[in-house]
Amino acid sequence: MALVRNTFASALQSFLAGTAALPIANGGTAATDATTALSNLGGLEDDYRDLVRVDKSADFTFAASERGYGIGLGSGTPKTATINPQSTTAIGNGATYVLYNFGAGTYTIARGAGVSLYKNGSITSADAAIAPGGVATVTHWYLDVWTINGVGVS
Repeated sequence: MALVRNTFASALQSFLAGTAALPIANGGTAATDATTALSNLGGLEDDYRDLVRVDKSADFTFAASERGYGIGLGSGTPKTATINPQSTTAIGNGATYVLYNFGAGTYTIARGAGVSLYKNGSITSADAAIAPGGVATVTHWYLDVWTINGVGVS
């Protein structure tokens, strides 16, 4: 096992250092060496390191296209964000959304028909509210089971 590990370790180190030419043209970068591939992928680093921010100021429904996003909630009046059941809006297991209410109005996180939402460690499903200044993480675990945790969540 050590022989295999040592054999591959050297090649991997050369690749990561950008000194090895590897046949990776079909990896989506059109590059044939590690340095070019890393350079071509460099423009994506912010999308994979930081939250992509989208702001909402009206009622909305959670969408699969915004999973992993930081959603800024900015409204002066109460609004509602709805979690639809999987049969209506398919969102993959493990989808996570980070919400920050920077507005003056409370945002209600409402459960669609058949959706269970558990807040801050509770075992009772209920709608949740994010107060102004509140920060919450909403996670889809499986089927129609979700959790919401954070400061300013009630």
